[in-house]
Amino acid sequence: MLGILNIQVSREGVVAVINKAMSKYAVGAIGVLLLLGIPLYFFLHHFVINPLLNLRDSVESISF
Repeated sequence: MLGILNIQVSREGVVAVINKAMSKYAVGAIGVLLLLGIPLYFFLHHFVINPLLNLRDSVESISF
């Protein structure tokens, strides 16, 4: 069976739905970045930055 399907959809309605979905995706992406970024910051600060600062202080104290 062949036929024509005529769907009456307005461009404004489609654009509104797409914009709503994109804003939800943007909020979700920001949430994921925060959920991953905060633990990564604390990990790097604890295991990378603090040992480097301790090493710098030790080298400075030895040099004096």
